[in-house]
This record gives sequence, structure tokens and C-alpha cells, in this order.
Amino acid sequence: MITHDAGDLRAVIAHLARQYPRAPLVAVGYSLGANILVKYLGEEGPRTPLVAAASLCNPFNLVRFVISSAVQAVAAARRC
Repeated sequence: MITHDAGDLRAVIAHLARQYPRAPLVAVGYSLGANILVKYLGEEGPRTPLVAAASLCNPFNLVRFVISSAVQAVAAARRC
């Protein structure tokens, strides 16, 4: 199974929460970033300091997305 570690995102969000304790933190993830954001939110649950988050174009079927991307890359390389 293909998965992405949310540890880097967790560290960035924790750092921002410490640096700006009164700022409302929000996050937007796009494509694979959306996948990592949703994974982070699922792991953190109500402990997250985020007040809002948006997941855009999330490849929920990550295996199919990776295979499709690889096939497209090979096809593009063959056209060159």
C-alpha cells in the first residue's frame, strides 16, 4: 500500500502554532498534498490546531493515481 507520512506537515503546523499562538491556522492541500492533509487530520483529530482545512483534487485511490501518473509519464516520454 502506498501512503505518505504526515510527519513533515505535523511539524510545520506545530511550528506555526508555536510561532503564532493567536493566529487562526488553516490549511489547503491539492492533489498529493490533499492526501497528506487528510491523513494528518485523520491522525490528529480534534488535537489539531487548525481551525479549517480544505482538500482539493484528492487522489483517494492513491495506488490508481500513481499508476495512472506513471503511464502518462511514459506515454509523454515516448512522444518526444
